[in-house]
Amino acid sequence: MATPPNPSTRGLRPANAASPRITGISPVRGGPGTSVTITGQNFLGLIQVQVGQGRATVQAFNNSVIVILVPPDATTGPIAVAWIAF
Repeated sequence: MATPPNPSTRGLRPANAASPRITGISPVRGGPGTSVTITGQNFLGLIQVQVGQGRATVQAFNNSVIVILVPPDATTGPIAVAWIAF
């Protein structure tokens, strides 16, 4: 797995890249600080993960798996993976 992107080196979405797609989340419940594994497709590139209204810390990722920590300000809500916007 790759290490998370350095905030000072964030770039644009890879050319011709498909949008990220989540196919699984484990565990499906957990409080702040919980490690969560997200499976899916098209995770390469500079992505961010939202848990409710909070931005998660990405611990590791590859094209089909992202491991995050639930942020301290997370609220009940969906997990979303998106390209970093500028």
